[in-house]
Amino acid sequence: MPCFTLDELTEQLSPIRKYNPVFGQLKTEILDAWKRALTRDTKNYNLRRIDVRDDEDSLVFAGTGNSAWVVIPTPLSTSYTSLPRRTGGGIRLNLGGTKLHIDPGPQAIANTESLLGSVIPTDGIVVTHVHLDNASETFPLIYSAAAGGSLRKTLVEEHLRRSLPVLVSNKTFMDDFNAGTSQRAFYESMLSRRETLQPGESVTINGIKITATPAVHNETPNISETIGLLIEYEGIRIGYTGNTALFKTAPVKEWERARDISARVGPIEKQLETYNHIIEAYEGVDILIAEMGSVTLNHDSIKPSQFLRADGIYVLAKAVKPKMLFISEVAPESDLLVPIDDEVRMIAHGDVTYRDSQKGEVSFAEVVSRTIENALEVPTVLTYDGMVFKI
Repeated sequence: MPCFTLDELTEQLSPIRKYNPVFGQLKTEILDAWKRALTRDTKNYNLRRIDVRDDEDSLVFAGTGNSAWVVIPTPLSTSYTSLPRRTGGGIRLNLGGTKLHIDPGPQAIANTESLLGSVIPTDGIVVTHVHLDNASETFPLIYSAAAGGSLRKTLVEEHLRRSLPVLVSNKTFMDDFNAGTSQRAFYESMLSRRETLQPGESVTINGIKITATPAVHNETPNISETIGLLIEYEGIRIGYTGNTALFKTAPVKEWERARDISARVGPIEKQLETYNHIIEAYEGVDILIAEMGSVTLNHDSIKPSQFLRADGIYVLAKAVKPKMLFISEVAPESDLLVPIDDEVRMIAHGDVTYRDSQKGEVSFAEVVSRTIENALEVPTVLTYDGMVFKI
């Protein structure tokens, strides 16, 4: 297991770390923009149709947003910039003609129909935990993928000659499914089967093996059954972290906390402790999809985060060494533009997703992406709603 130190994180991630002191101000800007957005009329938000064939192995990022931000009805505008719209649509994965939808949150159906034309067929729906941004459109998607329920026999099974969807989820989501008596009876008729996964357990859908990987992310204050995923098909290995922490400890103990990071005194842990079983679950993957949350750093925090954050992605990718790294589930403040100075210019090379070349600015999330790519020499992509990657 590769070892890392706080000194290494501070040095390697310095382009990210330098912007952390302004985050209090940015957070205020974001909250004010959210309030303004909620008072405006909802605008239509349609993604453009993408060019991907049914028989092409592909990843389609139908939604790349984080937490409650995914339900904001309009793109946010702050005094800094107009932020890109990130929803909770989840990921559409096509392998060998089998189509999976992973973590269908808000806009999952609308975005899929805009990008691909239809949610039919959907062979499998995979839910890693019960939070709104990852699971809120699971039942509408079951209904839609079964052609409205009453038409399922004719359209899905007879005309398309496909089975009804398989529902795969963590224990908490399936417990909730089982607890809803009328809901269970209604939706179960639209599924070919249901499977509950806990870490280390696997299920196969049309030759695609899906294994639950460990995660540390509370669904409620007392329940943590969240999982990640390892997806394998004909030699392709894809890791999907879902929402998870990576660090067991924060460098500053509770009794050392201070409101101003720069005012903190006392010893700082030189070695951050990680959940090594999470790292080990993704060893040997070709593609790693890492959900970041905020770009703030765990090693500048007074307590561990329940998301990877930027330094968690760095540590995980360094240990796993994927052939390709995708950064997804991005908090809105991460898309704010920051000035490009000499240090950032060195790592913000080539085409980036969000950039204002006239103002000499680049999004904070792109600074994260390029910093990690530069430090680890792993091709790294910051995802956005509607992005497609042909495997």
